[in-house]
Amino acid sequence: MLDHDSYYSISSKLKSEGKTNEAFEVMLNNLHLEDIVALKLELSARMVKNKLYGFNIWNNILNITREAVFKFAIAVTNTESDCLRLLNMNHFDYVKYYKMYKIKEYFKKRDY
Repeated sequence: MLDHDSYYSISSKLKSEGKTNEAFEVMLNNLHLEDIVALKLELSARMVKNKLYGFNIWNNILNITREAVFKFAIAVTNTESDCLRLLNMNHFDYVKYYKMYKIKEYFKKRDY
């Protein structure tokens, strides 16, 4: 498990990987979450010439959203207990999702 005494930032992680910058974050912050998801799906579809057949978006969106919220909760809380309270989750489910979403690997770089 991650050491919650350390600070984890998705923003810093993505910046260090060259995937985002301050200007992008300012523009992103001006969009509604629903628009961001819709835009991401549109761009993904465009990359495969609108042929997302076989990828069951409707049934997978809950898992995609849960993973995003779980990563957010890890990033903004200082302790595992705080994270559990924020997510209204029990410890058993926390461990399950922590492993499922490979959180340790996601936040493995320490230079952010």
